[in-house]
Order: sequence, then structure tokens, then C-alpha cells
Amino acid sequence: MTIGAWMLIGVCLSMTGGAGMVLLWCWKTGQFDDAEGVKYRMLQDD
Repeated sequence: MTIGAWMLIGVCLSMTGGAGMVLLWCWKTGQFDDAEGVKYRMLQDD
């Protein structure tokens, strides 16, 4: 394989790993805890 193919594989793996790390970070900080409550929050009177 050529150097370009190896570079493309490296870029794809690093982007996949970065997306996985962002997903894990969002999961640990509680971003997915209340996915349904957001759409009902605008209907509440303060």
C-alpha cells in the first residue's frame, strides 16, 4: 500500500477515536440523562 493509504487509515482511526472520546465524555458528564425533559421545559410557566 502507498503512503497515502496509510495516512488515510490513520486519519480515519484518529477521527473515530476522537468521536468515541467525546461520546464517553458526554456520557460521564450527564448530557444524556434527561433527553425527554428538554422538549417539555418550554411548556412550563415560571
